[in-house]
Amino acid sequence: VATLGSAFTFDDAAIAAECTPEEAAAAISASIEAGFIVGEAGGGHTVLEASGRYRFAHERIAEVACERFSDAELAAIHARVGRELSRRGNERLFEAADHYALGASVIVDPAERQSACRLCIEAGEEARRRASFSLAHRFFQAGVGFVERSAGLGDKELVDLRFGLVQTAWLTGSSTLNDDLESAWTHTSNPLERARLALLQIKIDLGRHEERRALDLGIKTLAELGIPLPRSTSRSRLLLALARTAKSLRGRSDNELAAIPVANDEIAAAAAPIIGELMSTSYAVDTDLFPFVVLRGIDLTLERGRMPVSPVAFAGYGLLLVVLGRNESAIRFSDLALRLAEEPECAEFRPWTHFLHYNFVHHWHRPIRDVLLPIREAHEQALQFGDMEYAGYLAASELAARFNAGEPLDDFDRRASELIETFPTQAKQIEICEAVRQLAHN
Repeated sequence: VATLGSAFTFDDAAIAAECTPEEAAAAISASIEAGFIVGEAGGGHTVLEASGRYRFAHERIAEVACERFSDAELAAIHARVGRELSRRGNERLFEAADHYALGASVIVDPAERQSACRLCIEAGEEARRRASFSLAHRFFQAGVGFVERSAGLGDKELVDLRFGLVQTAWLTGSSTLNDDLESAWTHTSNPLERARLALLQIKIDLGRHEERRALDLGIKTLAELGIPLPRSTSRSRLLLALARTAKSLRGRSDNELAAIPVANDEIAAAAAPIIGELMSTSYAVDTDLFPFVVLRGIDLTLERGRMPVSPVAFAGYGLLLVVLGRNESAIRFSDLALRLAEEPECAEFRPWTHFLHYNFVHHWHRPIRDVLLPIREAHEQALQFGDMEYAGYLAASELAARFNAGEPLDDFDRRASELIETFPTQAKQIEICEAVRQLAHN
């Protein structure tokens, strides 16, 4: 019974002790009288409450009880409990997976190892859906343990399992992350699955401030998907790429471009988020690469359909046109980006689209004061989405617009303090906002 964890019922105790519920009830009753076991709430249950849950009065009592058994005997008990709880469906899913994991060393039947592995995967996915990432990581680890003992799962199940393990290791800061990543790459060969793993690796690299490595991996992964970026980012190659994109767009009305259907092929789905990460990273650390990523995003939209990242590609194209002095075309495609960003599947990239539009394009065609209200609304929407990164950038853009519009210094200072308080964890964006404020004071 001591193997059952923090709380148990008569039925649980009967499974662990291999006895009838009546025999378990009698043993629990005697333990209650001896003070070893209490009701889960602290003593409110009596032995007559068959549906009640019980626990040991002190965890040390359970530890001493477990010391009477060898490791193999404890594993056999856990396996037996996991086997029985697994028959009860999702009602006891987490407990069943926990017991199977603890009993793994004595589960030798290949069919049962396979079933136990799938149960751990199911438990891991459910824990991840509930944002219980530490719990999910434990279940995925257990699943990989069963795989290493030759559980016969399909390729996709194995890839999903290893991806889940890496993802939860990253989210929990697990010390096993590097080893989990290496194992996942070794066992993933399908280009689409490698793209999913690459996207996660890119996020991990960016979190470690390894931007160049993230860019290189993104470029390599897109090439594996048949979407190459040029190795050379020379001016002549850029002009050629701009001309090619302009030709593809020629003759297409705004309404026609806004009505491009959603991309529904696997390649586009795998490539789109990687292109998004490359746009963001190249904008910050490799400005020569940035235009090519933007243009590739537009080309892919025209070839395969609208993707979540398409609005950012068109807003980025507007920025490129501003640099070329083609302001009329710039505002046209940047306005189109705003339209596309309102599509439900593009919501994730809406704050970034707003930033590119209001910070780089809007004021070349309209009075600077006209941007103050929409950029304030864009900042508030970014906060609602939980996008602190671009909430910070939009705040800096709003402050720059207020400064250029000649807002009185006291009003400007008050608004700057209000904005900075909304994204306290974004050091880079706070630094930019403070720099704009200092410029205003100077």
